[in-house]
Amino acid sequence: MNASRDLARCTLDDLAEEAERTITVLHQIDERQAEARGKAGDWLGVQLDALRERRDLIEAIAARCIPDTPAAALFQLVLLFSDVSDIAEGPPSPAQETRECVRRASARLYSLRRYLEQMSGRPVGDLLSDFYMLTEHDPHRAVDEAFAAELAQGAAA
Repeated sequence: MNASRDLARCTLDDLAEEAERTITVLHQIDERQAEARGKAGDWLGVQLDALRERRDLIEAIAARCIPDTPAAALFQLVLLFSDVSDIAEGPPSPAQETRECVRRASARLYSLRRYLEQMSGRPVGDLLSDFYMLTEHDPHRAVDEAFAAELAQGAAA
């Protein structure tokens, strides 16, 4: 039985459900591994590693998704808190991982900004200047414009 989902095809709401399911199973196996011995304990360790990698993948994919529901925005918010907490705890690992964490946090903030702009019907520039959160640093805008340019170039050819 294949119980895992194709994460690349999930909506942000689906990713939130997958994260919850993965974390629940991770905690259950972690508790069982604490008491396991020998090959059974080794296999539980392999499962834990695979589930942690899956959780990390879910979080990475979610960083590039724009919420379209309040639940999806809430998922982005809790992941953002996790990113900021990781940064605040200090670098237990190389600076590259800290930069990656900051990049994910920034992408999540821009995702939440776009969602809130859509929900309010007003871009940030209408409420206050772009001074605090520059539009040109929005990774979603960069991707949108890259695709639009390629589509326009392809249509002109």
